[in-house]
Amino acid sequence: MATTNEKILAAALAIVVIIAAAIILSMVVTVHNVGTIRAVGIGVFSDSACTQTLSSIDWGTRHPGETVGISAYVKNIQNTNLTMTLTSSNWNPTTASTYLTCTWNYTGQVLMPAQVLPVQFRLSVALNITGITNFSFDLNLNATQHV
Repeated sequence: MATTNEKILAAALAIVVIIAAAIILSMVVTVHNVGTIRAVGIGVFSDSACTQTLSSIDWGTRHPGETVGISAYVKNIQNTNLTMTLTSSNWNPTTASTYLTCTWNYTGQVLMPAQVLPVQFRLSVALNITGITNFSFDLNLNATQHV
């Protein structure tokens, strides 16, 4: 049979465990995104045969400190050689760009007419992300004629 002091100690310990669990749970950040891809002079596809246009990316639920990649295929739909650049815009909320970074593994090689290049887009979430539960942004892929 527990004494009154043991019951009080057990109740206090239970409260501490509940508070600790609440603190741990409050540190989980859910980051969900559906972004738009804008391509100029090139086509962006989800398959290597270039039959499924990739117009948005759903990054799913991400966690602080995580980096995730999405594979895609870029096709030169022009009749000239191209090089490409990637930018992002229209971040919502605007502070999301402080904690989230989207890059790709394209290294500047020349893309010949009709050539298909596999690429990977990577989204990195900062370890110190705060205040962001949902976000969206646009990826802008621009092709420039290579002379």
